[in-house]
Amino acid sequence: MGSNIGIAFAVRQEAAPFLGRLRRKRFFTIDEVRFCHGGLGDSGCVTFLTGMGRLNAERATRVFFENFTPRALVMAGFAGGIDPVLETGDLLLGEGYRLIAECDPPAGAGGRMLQVAAAGHRTLCLGQGAELCWMRQPAPLSSLQVLDIFRQKTSPAFEVALRLGAQFQADFVHYADMDRLLRWVETRPQEWRQAVQAIQATDCLVLGRSAAAYRTHPQSLILTEQISNRVVSHFLGRAIDVSAGSKGFSRAAAEYLAANTQPGRALGTDAEWPILLQRAGFRVDYLEVDGLDWESADRYQEQAAGAEAQRRAAEQVDADPRAWEWRVRVANEIVEAAFEAAARKLIPAVAGVSEVHHE
Repeated sequence: MGSNIGIAFAVRQEAAPFLGRLRRKRFFTIDEVRFCHGGLGDSGCVTFLTGMGRLNAERATRVFFENFTPRALVMAGFAGGIDPVLETGDLLLGEGYRLIAECDPPAGAGGRMLQVAAAGHRTLCLGQGAELCWMRQPAPLSSLQVLDIFRQKTSPAFEVALRLGAQFQADFVHYADMDRLLRWVETRPQEWRQAVQAIQATDCLVLGRSAAAYRTHPQSLILTEQISNRVVSHFLGRAIDVSAGSKGFSRAAAEYLAANTQPGRALGTDAEWPILLQRAGFRVDYLEVDGLDWESADRYQEQAAGAEAQRRAAEQVDADPRAWEWRVRVANEIVEAAFEAAARKLIPAVAGVSEVHHE
């Protein structure tokens, strides 16, 4: 069948307002997919309902292309906006954008914060898109391909967290991997509060894992991080664990990193951030805590996993050789970032700092 445009909707509520604008509507069903042909301006179009979920959408779209030859297909979706209190012209924003708008930022900072979030959101979508393409046609991925997708999905989040903190002009920023932070607050809230207080006494506080916390992790992580931590410790001049996913920054330090960091190496920031700050004359301190024990066993659980659950999950990870390959690549990226950060020409961003060379 010939038709100029195809328009797909997931649910009836989405399609109803649009169908009301079509002329000479004709409804019919093919292979259990509900279609409507009608006139739209000078063009003809076919709308259809896909149902919810990826598999339903793929099936309905396949049926559509098997029976129609449109010059374009539009995928329309706004189910999150189906709310009787909404009116035409209302603008819906994601929850993150709402939080930014309501955080009472300093004058002029709100717009810049939204720009930072939008730019990071766009890059993250590229990574999400790559992952969705893989989900449609699953095939073994090399660890390098996984790392590339991880960079696109994670680097924007790291950059946005840092830059939002700088734009908001908070006196101090506690950067933390959310899954680690949730476990820490649930299991050792008092220790977390003490760490937040310690952040406010320095420019950069690297929060590392105590020996007990480190032992909860898989061996594939422990043994490979020994290498990357050793290299970063060399540049910082002290033994330090940089990969626990939690650091604190003064506002001046956060602003300096925003001016000097290079997006795209999410894992490398473990080394890049403290090395750059120390080179630029900022004070870098270190604090080991118990609350940054292994968090991955908590996934999809109602509460933080206990020691036995952590042990079983770690053994499962270590039984997979791909996990070891992945951790080798992670450690390698941290090491490469450490050498690059130690040699990079700095952009002066702190009063009194003109050029600082690493010795």
